[in-house]
Amino acid sequence: MTWCVYLLIDPNSPVVYVGMTRWPKERWKQHQRAARRGDPHPLYAAMGRARDSGFRFHVVKRGLAEREARDFERIYIVYHQRNGGVYNQPERWGWPTGLARQRYDDTGRCGKKFLDRALQDLNTDGQSA
Repeated sequence: MTWCVYLLIDPNSPVVYVGMTRWPKERWKQHQRAARRGDPHPLYAAMGRARDSGFRFHVVKRGLAEREARDFERIYIVYHQRNGGVYNQPERWGWPTGLARQRYDDTGRCGKKFLDRALQDLNTDGQSA
């Protein structure tokens, strides 16, 4: 089974949520249920406010190994932190402040050079891959 990276797009804001999963349809349903339950996470509060206009679930990368998915999830988080914001809370995962300027993966796999190249590719494309 392969992994994918997805965005939850807020129609009322440039802020997005970045996630990874093996089962996109089920994961989208989980997000919707959490929003209906009134989960206190900022994402679900925003989903509750946007009920009429609705969030959009958009897969940006498919067919990835788990490690690749985790790397791309982090790349998209950094990209969107720089370009509108994210509902993700990376500081809760122990990511250092200014993670775009240093290694943030404890394995050292996604160092600054890899991250900068990936971000440059996203900026060059003018859109999410």
